[in-house]
Amino acid sequence: MRRRMWPRVAGLGLLMTVLAAGCARKGEQKQGGPAGMKGNLAELVKSLEGKTDVVVLGSEGGGTLVLTPSYGARVIGAGTSGMESQNWLWVNPQILSESFWQKEPRDWNLGGSRTWIAPEDRFYLDKRGNWFVPAQMDPGSYTMVARTDSSVTCVNEFEITTREDQSYSLRLARQVQLLKRLPAEFGPLSDQIRWVAFRTEHELENLGSEVIGKDVAPVGLWSLDQVVPGGTMIIPIQKSERPPYRDYFDPIPPDRIFVAERAITVKIDGRRRGKIGIAPWAARPILLLLEPLEQGRAVLFVKQFAVDPHGVYVDHPWGKPSEYGDPVQIYNDSGQMGGFAEMECHGPARILAPGEKESLTTTLTILEGPEVELRALGERLTGLNFAELRFF
Repeated sequence: MRRRMWPRVAGLGLLMTVLAAGCARKGEQKQGGPAGMKGNLAELVKSLEGKTDVVVLGSEGGGTLVLTPSYGARVIGAGTSGMESQNWLWVNPQILSESFWQKEPRDWNLGGSRTWIAPEDRFYLDKRGNWFVPAQMDPGSYTMVARTDSSVTCVNEFEITTREDQSYSLRLARQVQLLKRLPAEFGPLSDQIRWVAFRTEHELENLGSEVIGKDVAPVGLWSLDQVVPGGTMIIPIQKSERPPYRDYFDPIPPDRIFVAERAITVKIDGRRRGKIGIAPWAARPILLLLEPLEQGRAVLFVKQFAVDPHGVYVDHPWGKPSEYGDPVQIYNDSGQMGGFAEMECHGPARILAPGEKESLTTTLTILEGPEVELRALGERLTGLNFAELRFF
C-alpha cells in the first residue's frame, strides 16, 4: 500500500464486594510497562483492601473485572482467566502507598477505564493554562445504585465551572456490564483464545436550569481506557483527501508512526508522550492495540463505539482554534504520569434542556492467544491487510 503523509474473589457467577479490612500489600513493586503495577487480579484486590470499596464481576477461570464503585466508578482490573489472571489494564503503582489515598483533592490517576467530560481545554485548564483534573468529576463522589451478577451502575452528581466561568450542574452515570459472549462480529475463535469483554454505558444528564449547547457551551462524553503499554496501536480510518489526524502535543516522529490510506499505526511503549486525534470524516468505530508476548502469543485490545461523521464533537488540541472536534484519540505517555497508553473515544454533544440526557456506549474486549490468530481476527474486524501496515 502506498504510504501517505499529512501535516502534522473468584467464584461461578461471582459478584463480590470487598470492603475495608486490611492494610496495603507489601513487597516487590511490580512493573507493567515503564511504571505500571503488574500482577494478578487477586493481588490487585488485596492491594485495595482498606482503601476503597471493590466489586468483582466474573466466573471462576473466565473473564473477570475488578471495579472501584466509589472511586471514579473505575474498571481497575480486567483478566481473561479468573482472579489468578494478569491484569491487562494499567494501574498506578502509587496505590500501594498510603500517601496516594491521603491526597486532597483525591488523585484521579488510579488507572483503568473511566468517564470524563469534554472539551479538555475548557474543563481541565485553569485561567493560567495549568492542566488539572476537576476532583468533583474524577474521582468524584460516585454512588453504586444498582448491581447484578454481571453489572454495576454508579452515578456522580457535581457542579463544575469552565475557565470562561460558565457553570454546569451535571450527573454522570456509568453502567458496566461484563459480557458473557463475544460480540457477534468476532465470529468463532479457537479454544486457544482466552478473553474478557465489558460494555460501558456512559450517560450525562443536565441537572441545571440552562440549556446546554445554547445558553452555555456544549459538553461531550469522553471514554478513556488506560491499558498496559506495548506493541502497536492500529487505527482504522476512512480514505480521505483531507488530513485524517492531528497531533495534540509535539508531532509524533516518523519512526513511531505510519500513515496509510486506510489505517494509522503508532508505536506504544509508555516512553514518549504523544497524542493524536482522528477527524470525524476519517474516524471509524474501532481501535486495536496488538502487543506481542512470548512464544508466539499476543494480547489484542479491541475498543468499539459509534462514530457520527456529522456529529458535534467538542475536543481538540489545547489553545488552537478548531472548526471540529475529534471523535477518536490515542495517547502514549512518557512515563511522567506513569507510562500508560490510552484508547479514547468521544460521543457527539447534544443540545440538552434541563433534565435531558446524552449517552455513549463503548465495548472493550481483551483477548490472549496465538498472535497469528489474533492478527487474523484484527483483519476480520477491520477489513485491513496487516501485511500492508507497519508494526512496532
